Amino acid sequence: MGTKGPSGHVKIDLVSTEVVGKECAAEGAILLLEDHDDFREMLRTYLQRAGYRCEGYSSALDALTVLQGGKKVCLILLDLMMPGLSGFQFRTEQLADAALRDIPVVVLTAGQHSLDYHGNLEAVAYLQKPVDFDEVLAVVRAHCGPPASTSSVV
Repeated sequence: MGTKGPSGHVKIDLVSTEVVGKECAAEGAILLLEDHDDFREMLRTYLQRAGYRCEGYSSALDALTVLQGGKKVCLILLDLMMPGLSGFQFRTEQLADAALRDIPVVVLTAGQHSLDYHGNLEAVAYLQKPVDFDEVLAVVRAHCGPPASTSSVV
């Protein structure tokens, strides 16, 4: 999945570094699907302070419903092990929906699985928990472009 960096954190493996659209951050929010409240709120706040619009969901089903309702999103940060609808099931539903399948997904996982294990998820990156927030920000910038505005926090 990655290599240990100087901080001891596992470095991310980027599958793709293609920016979806230069104005992506201005067009949509980042959806963060994570069932651990403290981690979700810390990461959401970090991304917002970096200038990105980020919405956190503890339920993959709620997030899927919002997406199917037309919510504009430039990136999904997806925890795989969630109660109810798992991250795996969420991604299966997302890929089956023509309107949602092209939204890039970054997998956040505590599992020690290889990229082969996650290959069917077609994610643009895989981050091993505990994640380094600066590495998350680098992935967000690579796929969403620069923040719409660094002076406003939503």
